[in-house]
Amino acid sequence: MKKTKIIRISTSRFDRIQNRDPKEALIQYKDSRIRYAMVILQLENRKPISIVQIDYGYLLFDSEGRIDPDFLDGYC
Repeated sequence: MKKTKIIRISTSRFDRIQNRDPKEALIQYKDSRIRYAMVILQLENRKPISIVQIDYGYLLFDSEGRIDPDFLDGYC
């Protein structure tokens, strides 16, 4: 069984990856399907006090470490 680990990615980088910015790639995930979770928290004094929203799903990466455009067509 393959080990899983959590990798933290900023919202701005995730947006660039989703929008297929030519300067953004996750080479370590080339030719892979990965699970993702995006958690939006409410903060008070920079401390989390509640969960506002949770989104999750799968992303399919191509041979260059970018989201596969065919996958995005069905995703959006």
